[in-house]
Amino acid sequence: MLGLAGSIAHEGAHLHMSVATASGRVFGGHVCYGNMVGTTAELLIVFLPEWKLSREHDPRTGYRELIVRPAAGPP
Repeated sequence: MLGLAGSIAHEGAHLHMSVATASGRVFGGHVCYGNMVGTTAELLIVFLPEWKLSREHDPRTGYRELIVRPAAGPP
């Protein structure tokens, strides 16, 4: 595993990962249910109580896009 980035919110996760083979070929894409790690994967997950992450339908793209807003009130 070369890299993992994305977001985790109440509505679910949207993660992208890049991986390399032993010969150095690199592949990347979405992390989906059923993806397996063959060895240890160390992840740093940061809780951001001052922000609210959600996914909302964007009529321009037709997709549920990530929306980041300040959280209402103190965490």
